[in-house]
Formats: sequence, structure tokens, C-alpha cells
Amino acid sequence: MNIFLKLNRSFPELLAFVEALFGQKIAASTSQFGKLSVFSCLDIEFRMFDNPGTEDDCGLPLSIYNFQIDVLRLRSGSNAIAYEPMFRAVADYLAARISAHFQCEARLVQNLQTSLSLYINGASS
Repeated sequence: MNIFLKLNRSFPELLAFVEALFGQKIAASTSQFGKLSVFSCLDIEFRMFDNPGTEDDCGLPLSIYNFQIDVLRLRSGSNAIAYEPMFRAVADYLAARISAHFQCEARLVQNLQTSLSLYINGASS
């Protein structure tokens, strides 16, 4: 899953908010694609990018978003009880909290093709 954010704030501000939300320090680094931060929590890996450069796909206007958070399963295919519903709930929770805090648009997407949730200023639409 991916969370796309249309946010008029800096990457360090987004990083600081997510650090506070999850209660852990996240190291920022630079990759060939720009700023990148990776952390894990609840058997989920989060990869945060600035300027993702994603093109529009399957009718989704992904190019309008300036930040992207990849939400990856670390227990994919396992039989852990309630892992899949928890995984989706955590991704939705993160998108909703960022949207509400920064009064911005956040879109939760599956496989860069299907919009699962859209939050505008914290409200689901």
C-alpha cells in the first residue's frame, strides 16, 4: 500500500510528526531519488519519500502529490491472527492522522492502481 500526500510542509516536519505519532526516532537519509526515511513498527515497514515523481496511473492523479509513504507487510503470507486487518487499519490511521494534523489531502492506494481511502483535512471523502 502507499499513502500519497499533498502537503505544503517540509519533509522534516512530516518526519517529526510521524516520529511523535509512533514514538520512535526515524533516521533520514538521501537516496538517488531524494530524501528517504525507513522505519518498522508492528511488523510493518514504512518508507517515506519526498518528491516521489510518480506518474498518473489508472485514473489516479498521483503526480499531484509531493510526498509518498510506502506501507509494506513484513509478515506477508504468514498466519498471524488479524494481521491483514491490522495492516490496513494502521495504513488508514496514518493517512487520516497526517491529513488531520496538517490539514492536507492524503490518499491510500493499493498497487498504485486502486484508491482505497481519500482524506481531506482529516475527513474521509
